[in-house]
Amino acid sequence: MATLATAEQTSLVIDAADPVRLAASLVAHVSYVGDVRNNGLIGGLPSDPMRTIEGFSIEVDQESPYQLEYMIITLDGELSGWVKPGVFVGSRSKNGKIRAFGARIVGRHEPPLECLCVGRFAGSDALVEGIDDNLCESPDGTPLIAMQIVIREATTYKGRALPDRAVVFGHSHARILWDAQFQPLDLPVALKCGFVEMAGKYIPFSTVENGVETYHAEFMFDLEAAVAAHRPAILLAMFSGLEIMYTVGAYGLKPFDILLDGGDMPYPCVLPPAPLPGHELIPARAIYLSYEEVMRPWIRALPLFHRRFGLPVIMLCPPPPISDNEAYIRHMPEEIRQDMLRSMPPPGMRYRAWIIWWRVVKNLCAEYGIHFLSPPSETIDPKDGGLAAPYHGDGLHANHLYGAAQIRLVEAFLRGDHFPAEARPAAKIISKSANPYASLPDENFWRQSISNRPMNAVDPVVRGKFQITPQDRIATAGSCFAQHIAKHLKHSGFTYYVSETHHPVLPHHVAEQMGYGMFTARYGNVYTARQWRQLLERAYGAFHPLDDVWPHKGGFVDAFRPRIEMQPFALEAEVKQVRERHFEAVRDAVETADYFVFTLGLTEAWVSKLDGAVYPICPGVAGGVFDDTRYEFRNFSVSEVVADLQAVYAILHARNPKTRIILTVSPVPLVATYEPRSVLTSTICSKSILRAAADEMERAYPEAVAYFPSYEIITGPHAGNLYFEADRREVTQAGVDHVMRLFMRHFTRWVVKDEVPSGSLPTTPSPPSPTSSSASRPVTMDDVKRQVAVICDEEVMDQARNAMLSGDD
Repeated sequence: MATLATAEQTSLVIDAADPVRLAASLVAHVSYVGDVRNNGLIGGLPSDPMRTIEGFSIEVDQESPYQLEYMIITLDGELSGWVKPGVFVGSRSKNGKIRAFGARIVGRHEPPLECLCVGRFAGSDALVEGIDDNLCESPDGTPLIAMQIVIREATTYKGRALPDRAVVFGHSHARILWDAQFQPLDLPVALKCGFVEMAGKYIPFSTVENGVETYHAEFMFDLEAAVAAHRPAILLAMFSGLEIMYTVGAYGLKPFDILLDGGDMPYPCVLPPAPLPGHELIPARAIYLSYEEVMRPWIRALPLFHRRFGLPVIMLCPPPPISDNEAYIRHMPEEIRQDMLRSMPPPGMRYRAWIIWWRVVKNLCAEYGIHFLSPPSETIDPKDGGLAAPYHGDGLHANHLYGAAQIRLVEAFLRGDHFPAEARPAAKIISKSANPYASLPDENFWRQSISNRPMNAVDPVVRGKFQITPQDRIATAGSCFAQHIAKHLKHSGFTYYVSETHHPVLPHHVAEQMGYGMFTARYGNVYTARQWRQLLERAYGAFHPLDDVWPHKGGFVDAFRPRIEMQPFALEAEVKQVRERHFEAVRDAVETADYFVFTLGLTEAWVSKLDGAVYPICPGVAGGVFDDTRYEFRNFSVSEVVADLQAVYAILHARNPKTRIILTVSPVPLVATYEPRSVLTSTICSKSILRAAADEMERAYPEAVAYFPSYEIITGPHAGNLYFEADRREVTQAGVDHVMRLFMRHFTRWVVKDEVPSGSLPTTPSPPSPTSSSASRPVTMDDVKRQVAVICDEEVMDQARNAMLSGDD
């Protein structure tokens, strides 16, 4: 338990651990007061709820061995992103308010460290805590009035932090874990639980139509709300369909018992005696198949929850039945007690039913890769395997002591104590009777992930390999579609790295026309992998093309970016002088960027016969004079594209080992082809070659190269050509939005706030993107849409042909 310090105090009273001393101070801007500096990481005026904290910064001694980051979420939902000491987050004198804040230690330390954040929010004297990435957040949306950050040794087991928050969901048995946290018990884990009971309005939990299974959308929404409210580190599930099976005799069914065969047993015990006379024996295998049919939809959903929230899921086992009939009836709920007295299943039948249910759930969890924990051994009566007397609840359920024992079991499991094989982690465990596809997730199947989803809800990304933060420097290059990615990143608060900037004397609109900011450096569109490779080689002096300046309209243009300037240069020397500055910017981008996003556009190109130099556009279209003795057409193969990309990787890795590459294929079709065939055939051929090459690169360099499927999102059958304009070439704004929504969702830490696609399952509301100014309003999709005009050199070929046919100059 903690008490908040006042401005005169320097520490927080913490029972668990002593704080780690850090030479740091916090400067909090308090409304109507101004900046208040404290020695230590405390801020605000706890005694005055009218004085809220608008923003703060942390200053840390440069000699500190600890690297600290911190962030806020404003009352309007705007995020600052994680920032380093010295950066102010929030606002000053603008009546801004903070809803949540957090701090964390970056890097590894021995012993492991954590940041405890404690806050007091307006309207309540209660203190709210958060640790590391689990922010200290107002439970009811009121503003922050006082805060403190304490660095302390983390409570860990073998390098894994023990979670103190969980969300429990399941049937009525799961409530005992919720109840246990409110009892005066000596629990090893202060497990703060959220609870979502899956009975009642959530049944049926799943429905199947035309072979497609759909889960209860309202439950998904409620579970996401519980996760958002409690910020758990783990999900605990407890399902059971046995209440009905325990009481089968009470509903007019013919009495039966189970002929239990040999096999797994949760605990060694003496099986109850043979069934009572008049009970028909049913083979265990038949009951097993019946239970499996009932339980599979529940267990099959657990990997979905794991993928949805990125949290580990543990399936806990409800207790075995009470063996003693008198205790069974005595604690039975009044509403069903009379029915049970008229026709009570024998203890042996109850226990054997539970054994088969235990086998079913254990095997299903193994099939779907879910952790499964059998009941705590101390809760089992060794005489008959039933629930021990101290843990009896209402006859059908255990009590809060069983819930406490389950919590201890979870704690021991996370600590790494020995458990039977069923409890050990497994990414995929296939039962011997299942085929290799049986346990694959929904995204592996067309019907579940494509056929059954609206067009704008199809998500072929599944999961991003990299997570870009607002502080990471992102460089882009490639075809015209790469401009969409560049401009969305730039206008969504990320660090879009521009190494070639315009002189202040140039007005902004003029600089844009000259290609400044269109890409990281002013290289214009880089359509082929060979062109990208040669650009890097030219920038580092490894390649000097012989034909690199073209005459055009009485002046000269750069043969490798003929449309980058508004007008041709008067002198050839000017082209080369400007190019040298451009090469400096290219080298700067290579050596500085954390990520390089490259959009592969074409395989067709025009090449110099003199030295193999590749041009972005055919000579004679926007400069130069076409001469078939000097230039030739090339259409690069998969192996050639892969070789070029490998050369690019080698250059980037040699100059900047930390940089990572995100490859994507432009969905924009070819405007023209020089091959003697349809432009449609050439388009499919070109995109297929590029897609295959990207796949080979990702497989060859899994830690440094990722692929993002923009091509598939726009052109896949789910889109039905609706993501193209009337010309069937230009990508619609809806298509761009779909691409960028998925890119931001899967490859960045925060995403632009956007509506949930119609018809899709509701998702956790995405926080608005961080902005460079924490006082500015949140970024919206409309803001981004206004910034995505795209310039495409390739279209000049079509324009030139039309001009020739019409007789224009």
